[in-house]
Amino acid sequence: MHSPKGLRDYDRALDLIWTVRADPAGRPAVTVLLDEAKHSGATNARPLLRRQVFSGMGRGVGTWALSQNRFGVYANLYSDAFHIIAFRMQSSSERGVLEADIGVPCEVLKDLEDHHFMYWRQGAREWSGPHSFQV
Repeated sequence: MHSPKGLRDYDRALDLIWTVRADPAGRPAVTVLLDEAKHSGATNARPLLRRQVFSGMGRGVGTWALSQNRFGVYANLYSDAFHIIAFRMQSSSERGVLEADIGVPCEVLKDLEDHHFMYWRQGAREWSGPHSFQV
């Protein structure tokens, strides 16, 4: 993602996913996982990634994005999300941006304990949780 060759390779991979792995009938065909979304799904997302996020589900291409914060990430990865899992988010500005993206109050995220998270599903009016990963 940090060199012309890397960007060409990334674009080629996205194009192959769309042209070879996608299914015009919309059946689940592939899930793309963007790790460190501030790099792989940055605010100025590659055109092929924008297409995939916007209309991929209609072709069986799902996109999952992982990020440690909201800033620098392509906004549609949040506003078009079906599911969001959020851990403690202390920054009021980051909570505000996420709240604007999904239309649900995010104040509850500031006081989560370690290993606890909240879950939101598209269309829900509030978060569910807190849930815990602790054993």
